[in-house]
Amino acid sequence: MSIGWPSPAKALTAAMVVWLTLLLGAAAALDGGEARVALLPLAGCVVAVAVWRPLAWSGPACGVVAALCYVALRASLDGTTGLAVPAALALLGLAGGGLVGDALARSLDDYERQRLRDTLLIEELTPTAGITGVLKPAHVQKELSDEVERARRYKHDVALALIAIQDWGAYVERAGADQARAVLDEVAQITIAQVRATDAVGHYDHETLQVIMPHTPLEGAQVAVEKVRLEVRRRLGQDLRAGLALYPRDAQNADVLLREAAAALEFATMSGLSVVTRGLLSGA
Repeated sequence: MSIGWPSPAKALTAAMVVWLTLLLGAAAALDGGEARVALLPLAGCVVAVAVWRPLAWSGPACGVVAALCYVALRASLDGTTGLAVPAALALLGLAGGGLVGDALARSLDDYERQRLRDTLLIEELTPTAGITGVLKPAHVQKELSDEVERARRYKHDVALALIAIQDWGAYVERAGADQARAVLDEVAQITIAQVRATDAVGHYDHETLQVIMPHTPLEGAQVAVEKVRLEVRRRLGQDLRAGLALYPRDAQNADVLLREAAAALEFATMSGLSVVTRGLLSGA
């Protein structure tokens, strides 16, 4: 088994412990007076302040202050005879320990920042949200763009549906944000179960789902959305509203297709209709 090199934080911790132990141990050995018992608690204070690091260079500054406290206590209890060498060792030990502790704190801060960056990167690269299997907005938008590009190349339809719970704002106020989010997750699960495996389900925003249905004519998309709507009403007692748009009939690119579906959903929400197609708005 390979031992390898320790991490910077471990190396600095070990260096701080060794430094304090050797120098303060030597200071205590040379100081036969009562003041030497204060070295250990003073070292503890220096380590605590250094790792906490409320300000830059807090550790070394606290070490110098602690050494001066030791010198003052030693002079008051045992006089200044033989004080020079223990005082110098205490100053080197406490100030040096504070300096190493300060470096340790910076290393730990750097580690936490890097861990946060890694977490955010993983979160950004993970396509689905939580355990629901629903695509995140950025990923579902890329999926839509890719599907439209494939449809343009191979000359087939892509249906896009935006689905939302009717009166979402009122429901959130009535049930609370956590309960509303749980219900929306259930709606997402029902939607995934009702559509085909080749269809993609993702979040359009915090209250709306987006369903991409390649190789699907408008009538087929209406049937799929109606199945989702009826199942949600049966299982959750919630009414859904949906807006549908079709490539290439209603739009020639993904961004416009999404806007057309959003316009259809807005009309469905305002009018009370269950499902609205973009063609209905234009009379097509």
